Formats: sequence, structure tokens, C-alpha cells
Amino acid sequence: MRAGEVLETVPGLIISQHSGEGKANQYYLRGFNLDHGTDFSTSAAGMPVNTPTGAHAHGYADISFLIPELVSGVQFKKGPYAVTSDRPLNSGDGASGLVSPKVGVVFGPWAGTEWYVNAGTGYHSNDARGTVITVDPATGDPADHVTPLVRAKGAEVGVRTVRVKGLQSTVSLWYLDLDSELLFVGDAGTTAPGRPSRRAGVEWTNYARLTPWMTVDGDLSFSRARFTEPDPAGDFIPGALDRVISAGLSVEPKRAVFGSLRLRHFGPRPLVEDNRVRSNATTLWNGEIGYRVSSRARVAVEGYNLFDSRVPDIDYF
Repeated sequence: MRAGEVLETVPGLIISQHSGEGKANQYYLRGFNLDHGTDFSTSAAGMPVNTPTGAHAHGYADISFLIPELVSGVQFKKGPYAVTSDRPLNSGDGASGLVSPKVGVVFGPWAGTEWYVNAGTGYHSNDARGTVITVDPATGDPADHVTPLVRAKGAEVGVRTVRVKGLQSTVSLWYLDLDSELLFVGDAGTTAPGRPSRRAGVEWTNYARLTPWMTVDGDLSFSRARFTEPDPAGDFIPGALDRVISAGLSVEPKRAVFGSLRLRHFGPRPLVEDNRVRSNATTLWNGEIGYRVSSRARVAVEGYNLFDSRVPDIDYF
């Protein structure tokens, strides 16, 4: 497993390599092209990974330092309803006057099943460079500041169950509204405020132990991302994935030989607002086979892109 793929244990998240090795991965989640970490807060053992500024992206997050074999677990939260203070209905930065009401309710469990509802508001900033810009670097003309923070609101409803023996399954429906998307225009070196947008989707996560030595897992995520303010340019949000599929089979019998096979798929995405130019879908198969030398040592060989698929990791137009 590559270091970046550790984060793919988060349902619906897909990682791709952007512009070759030696650079942070590209992150995609819930209809967002998160670039190299923008709007994707990451920490390791409590230490923030995102850098406050950077040439490649505001919030640049390079996790290449991770050793996947030493990672014991991944915890995650999604949406503007993640509570970050000890007062759940007033989570936010009180010093700066930012108030972000949030609420979460769980019903159950009944027969190994529980329902949950989360809702809340927050603030979104895609790139902070536009808040301090004074001169357009392309023309030399005076440039206007962009609004540093815009309101975000969202909700999620789902069900989790372990009722079927050996199976853990979660299904959730979600949506997220942004009052404006602030987009960094790399060719011009400026930040442009975008139109309001809405993203909505469904996620289905499954983990099943078929036998004491065989497990399967499968995550399916489908999303729809659109600008909500009409414009002749079109309503599609460039770079927004419409689906992510991840699945795997692992066998680890009592004998010394073990192995696994994994599927990674992310769907096509619009590259311009009117959807006339789209990227192709990407499908990759990876595998591993190994031998357990002892209880403390084992040897393994990993294979990437087993079927030699000719697909891009990232597309721009």
C-alpha cells in the first residue's frame, strides 16, 4: 500500500498522484476536487499535516512520510456538522464571532441497527490568497479582495447495522450547500469568487467476514455537484467526481501464504462548466501475495495496476 492510500479507508475518498512522484496526492471526496489538501484537514497523531500556505495549494497536505504498516487506524469526520468544541450547539470560533450551530441525533440501537441524523452550518474558504491580494499579477492592475469566509450548510441521514452475522453496513444520504466557491486561477495567479453550489449524494459502506480467514469490503459513493445560480457558461462544477468505487478481497488462512486483491475506480468528471469536455473514468486493480515467515516477520510482493490500464490520474482543460 502506498502512503496516500491509507486515507482511502475513508468511505468515498479517492487518492490520485498529481504531476508525478515527490508531490502531495490529489484528493477527491463528495463531489470535491480537494487539490492537494484544500478543505481536507488532516492530522497524524494529533499533529496537523496541512500547511497554512504553499505554492501548490492553500492547505497543502503531503502524507508521504507515513509508513502504512505502522498505521493502527484512521478516524474521520465529514460535513459542516462535525463538532469541534465542548458546546455542540455553538461549535465555532467565539473569539472572532463565528457561530456554527450543529446537531446530531442517534436513534437505537434496535436489533443491531441504529439511525442517525446530523445537520449544521460552517464556513468555507477555498484559498486565502485572494483575501490579501492588492495587484493582479497578470495585468498589474489593482485587484479587489475576495470574501475570506462564506457560509456552508449541510445535513446527513443514515443507518448503520450489524444485524446480519459477519456483516457491518452503513448507508447515508447527504447534501452540502455553499454560498460561494472561491476558486484559485493558477494561470492568472488570482482567486475568483465562484457561484453558489449544491452537492448531494449517497454512500454505502460494507465490511463482511465470510470465513475466519477471508474478508471482503466494498464502498460505493455517488454524488451530484452543480452550481445553483444560472449562468450561460453552464452549471457543472469542473473536477467534481460523480462516483467512487472501492472493493477488496483479503485471505489470510492459518497456513503461511496470504494475499489480497483490490479494485479502485473513480468516475468521469466534467472539466468545464457546460460539460462538453469530460475526463475518462479510471479503474485500477492492485494485488498482494505474501509468506508468513514467523509471528513477527513476513515477506510480501505488491503489484500495482495489474491489468496495465492506460488511464490518467488527473485531468485539466
